Amino acid sequence: MSGAQARGIHQLIKAENKALQKINEAKRKRTEKLKQARDEANEELNVLRRELEGKFAQFERENHGNRDETQKIIDAEIEKELQEMEKHVAENRDAVINRILNLVCDIQPELHHNLQLQQKLYGRSQNKNNNNTEDA
Repeated sequence: MSGAQARGIHQLIKAENKALQKINEAKRKRTEKLKQARDEANEELNVLRRELEGKFAQFERENHGNRDETQKIIDAEIEKELQEMEKHVAENRDAVINRILNLVCDIQPELHHNLQLQQKLYGRSQNKNNNNTEDA
């Protein structure tokens, strides 16, 4: 190998090393920029979060009284309806009990509707004939 070739190879190796150094430097800078961008985005998110939490806390302070008042109104309406129901129960209790007792105690015996239908279709005479044949 001649000296010129050795110098050419040496220059190529030197250029390759220099290119690798530039690539590594570019990767390092890109990583640093990404990290910086991520940190800035996190900081912006934290600022926004604090701002929204503050607005929510203020809204909650302003409307907390409204919620208590609304709950009191609802409770009053429920109490009023319950009192009306109790009043209706007291007024109708005796009538309902009497109606239930009448339905339970006043039994009116009657034929089953299927038997009534059969008697209508076939007449009473066939029913009597069936009973007579069974007795024999």
